[in-house]
Amino acid sequence: MNFKIWLCLFIEITLIWLCLFIEITLIFIGNHVINSNLKSFKPILVFNSNIPCIFYCEGIMLFPFIFFYNSKKYYIKTHKIEINIKHELIHYNQVLREGFFNFYIKYLFFLGIGLFKNRFDFVKAYHSIIYEKEAHRNEILGLTGKEKKIYY
Repeated sequence: MNFKIWLCLFIEITLIWLCLFIEITLIFIGNHVINSNLKSFKPILVFNSNIPCIFYCEGIMLFPFIFFYNSKKYYIKTHKIEINIKHELIHYNQVLREGFFNFYIKYLFFLGIGLFKNRFDFVKAYHSIIYEKEAHRNEILGLTGKEKKIYY
């Protein structure tokens, strides 16, 4: 990979770690403060990101960022924008509902159980995670009118 891609990855990962540091700092203040602060965050959509490449996916939600591999034009052209944004917004809402650490710990826990049950078949393990089942079940509903105004 060339220098430009490495620089972009470094900046994106630095932003993620900064957000995680803020969350960890809030943990020591108290759980009530964290849950009330989580609701004040708005999702930040980042297109043309290299972060999803690391995880071999098209999009990934690392609270409060939602990273997409391709450009917004590509998703509009291929009619995937509503499904992909809705899928990641569902994960965003799951974090708000469950709490930051609860969501990620449970996600990794269910991924580990799925890997163990499915003999380390990552695709089957990924689809067995309860959060992914919920997101795939609800992504076909599409974006609401309010969400379309915000994210288009």
